[in-house]
Amino acid sequence: MKTIKIVLLSAALFVSVTTMKAQTPSCSSATAAVTTMWEKFGEWNADITTAFYQTKVNQAVRAWNQAAHNNWATLGPRSLKLNQMEKGTILGQTNRTFVMPPSYRRNLSITIKKTDGRAKMGVTICTTGRSGRKNIVAQYTFPNGRHKLSKTFNISGARGKVISINMRNYSVGNKFKYKISAQ
Repeated sequence: MKTIKIVLLSAALFVSVTTMKAQTPSCSSATAAVTTMWEKFGEWNADITTAFYQTKVNQAVRAWNQAAHNNWATLGPRSLKLNQMEKGTILGQTNRTFVMPPSYRRNLSITIKKTDGRAKMGVTICTTGRSGRKNIVAQYTFPNGRHKLSKTFNISGARGKVISINMRNYSVGNKFKYKISAQ
């Protein structure tokens, strides 16, 4: 009898997990880091160098990771710099968030390349101004499968706004290996 209950409970759990609708990542994934950054930045000023803002982004990311106290969130948001590539792996049912300092460019492009894995993965790109107003500027879902894909997102109206890239692996047991860059 106990075995039957365990089997039924396992089957119910499996059905509920596999039939859940994939939730698109949201702008809120980066809220804590972006808020900390704007507190450190003060008002955005086009006359201040990119290096100043990049230093503040790095400080905000470190502050987030220190606040995580070595728990599951320790990975926290990561910094993405213009003209540099980052790479990594997102395991099943986990998120990855990248943040960029306020852009000096009106337009920029963000490219994500799937380099390995079979996972279905959602991407949401957001801009956040000094007021805290978040805007979703792009969304995309990489399909499940082994095919290596690349997607470039052209972001307009980025000047003076923090950019966050929020990625979510929808698969339970599959990974998503990627390379990401901003130009």
